[in-house]
Amino acid sequence: MIVMSTQRIPLGLEVPTGEAVSLPMHHVIVTGVTRLAGKTTTIEAMLSRLPANYSALVFRTKRGEVDFHGSHRVEPYFRPMLNSVGEVDWEYVQSLLEAAMGERLKFERSWIIRSARGAHSLREVYENIKRELERSQKRGRGLDESVYTNLSAYFEKILPQLEEYPFADRLTLGTNLGSGNHVMELGHLSKEVQALVISSCLQEVQGHRIKTVVVIPEAWEFLPQARGNPVKWAAQRVIRQGGASGNFLWLDSQDVTTVTKDVLKSVGVWLMGRQ
Repeated sequence: MIVMSTQRIPLGLEVPTGEAVSLPMHHVIVTGVTRLAGKTTTIEAMLSRLPANYSALVFRTKRGEVDFHGSHRVEPYFRPMLNSVGEVDWEYVQSLLEAAMGERLKFERSWIIRSARGAHSLREVYENIKRELERSQKRGRGLDESVYTNLSAYFEKILPQLEEYPFADRLTLGTNLGSGNHVMELGHLSKEVQALVISSCLQEVQGHRIKTVVVIPEAWEFLPQARGNPVKWAAQRVIRQGGASGNFLWLDSQDVTTVTKDVLKSVGVWLMGRQ
């Protein structure tokens, strides 16, 4: 169970009484029609009023989005999710493939597990896929060849950006407490790679930081109800465990019907704009 913090954020004034309204520090979703509900303006105002011992990380996923006044720029950070023995987690691989395909994968699960076994990076997962593809072609196994051909194509779409872009090898948010607001510009990257970067940052925040707010834009896209996504995989850990260390997710979404309920059911504060 996540207990709400005693610290609060000033929100505004109640109509018509004029009494001050404030929000507890907790997981938040701000929802409403784009350009009519004021989601970004609301989040920017709330970030400017965070308690002094909190810091925040905001992702800008589209070029030309509203800038956050007075924020520090942070270089995109990426590191794949590994399991307890240092291998790439097969469920993580499945989630990124589902994000690339735009649909849920179940039939291909055994091939994905086999491809991730013994791999310590996404490049090694891809090499495993290519090796299995060659074997299936030699043995005339049509189904195996079909599945591995598809998996190979998805990795060929993602890996070039991951290997060519100079990602930071660490997430730098200043000091651990009260280091201000930080913005990570991702508009130049594909949605698939944006998801991998956001997922890596969530893992790093949950594993090594306290009292940090992470703002995820377009939650309907990065936390979808109907399919997997690397952000969804990492966000579930923050949403369930983050409250103990003061780490919270703030979500921005046009609507809530398409956002995964695995995350929404733990959100304590809902701000509903024009629907």
